[in-house]
Amino acid sequence: MVKLSTQTAFSTKNYLKENLLEYHKSLPYYAPENSKLANLLKKKALKESIPIISDDVFCFLSQLVLLKNPMRILEIGTGGCYSTLALLEYFTGDDLISLDVSDNAIMDAHDLKETHDIFKKVQFVFCNAIDYLHEYQNSSFDLIFVDARKKHYKDFLKLSVPLLKRGGTILFDNLYFSGHVCRTAQYNPLFENKVTILKEFNKLFLDEKNLTASIYPFGDGLGIGVKK
Repeated sequence: MVKLSTQTAFSTKNYLKENLLEYHKSLPYYAPENSKLANLLKKKALKESIPIISDDVFCFLSQLVLLKNPMRILEIGTGGCYSTLALLEYFTGDDLISLDVSDNAIMDAHDLKETHDIFKKVQFVFCNAIDYLHEYQNSSFDLIFVDARKKHYKDFLKLSVPLLKRGGTILFDNLYFSGHVCRTAQYNPLFENKVTILKEFNKLFLDEKNLTASIYPFGDGLGIGVKK
C-alpha cells in the first residue's frame, strides 16, 4: 500500500475536486418547462446588467416548490423576474407576492404579466420591502425567497421569520458574495463594508433560534432556513 504524503494527498483532493466541478458543469441542467422564456429573461438580465440567480439555484428553487408545495410565497427582490419564474414553474398555490424597490423592475414585470400567462398569478408590488414587512406582520407565508440589497438582509431576516409558517422555508441568496467573504487573492478592499455586512449576517442567520439554518455552496452561496 502506497502512503501519500500530506502534500500529495492534498493535491489529489484538489485535482478530484476540480475535475468533479468540470464534470458537474458538463451535465445538462434541469430544463425549465418555460425554457424559452427563461433564456429570454436571462439574456435580457445579462444585457442590462441585472443580477440574477445562477442556473443551479434556479433548478433548486423550482424543485423546492415541487417538493414543498407552498400555498403562499413571498419574493423580496423581483429583479428581472428570472427567480420569479423559477418559483412559478411548479407553483400550484394561491398567492405569490413579489416586491421590488425599483419602479422599472415592477413596470417590466407588469409587461411580462400582460404577455405571459405564467406570471398572471403574481402580485408585483413596488415598495420598500422593510416597510411592507412592517405593515403586513399579520400575514403568513410557506416560502420566502430573498435576493435584494445585502445591507438590509438583517432587517429582512428579523421581519420575515415571524411571517413564516411553522415548517416553512426562507432562503437568502448571494451569501458568499462571489467568494469575497473568504478574502481570497481576488479580494477587493473596496468591498470590505459589504463583506463585513455579509459575514455578520451569515452568523446571525445560522444562529437564528427560530430556524434550522444552513448555508450551501449553490450558486453564490444559498442560505436555507426552516421555521421550527
